[in-house]
Amino acid sequence: MYKNLLNALEQLQEKIKTMAPSDVLHSLHSFKEMAGYSIEQQEIIEKTVKEGLNYAKFVNNQGVLVEENVTYLHQNKDETMRALNQKQLNQMETDNHRKKVLFFLFKKMWIKPALFFDLLSLIRYQLNLRSNKGSEADKQRKLKKRLDTGALSHEQVEADKDLLKSILNPKN
Repeated sequence: MYKNLLNALEQLQEKIKTMAPSDVLHSLHSFKEMAGYSIEQQEIIEKTVKEGLNYAKFVNNQGVLVEENVTYLHQNKDETMRALNQKQLNQMETDNHRKKVLFFLFKKMWIKPALFFDLLSLIRYQLNLRSNKGSEADKQRKLKKRLDTGALSHEQVEADKDLLKSILNPKN
């Protein structure tokens, strides 16, 4: 999705670079940076999920779960969540820039009708991107702070301890 979005934004930039004011071009640049950053974070997410699944299969084939395995899987999960959260926060931070570009296209499509199709394309992407408004955005910001500090909620720590006790090899 993000690669297609980035391509659409680069094509749009070529179309409007002579008619758009500098603030719209700046917003378009931020929009493009968000798409590029999302591509990077998505690659990290896919890599860490694949590594986690492979490691879980390895541990399953071993038949023994030790604390080092649990620690690795927690670190892997945290890295995945950090990348996901960074991607979503970046989308929330560029929300106003994206809206500025869409509003510009809406105003100019009456003068240059070919921009209508670019507007439709970007609206489709915009619907799938995070906004900076609402309780979901607040939750994301709190989760980011908790992940950045490495702090888990009290409930998570207790649940992890209980789960670990129930599945660890008793010989360790």
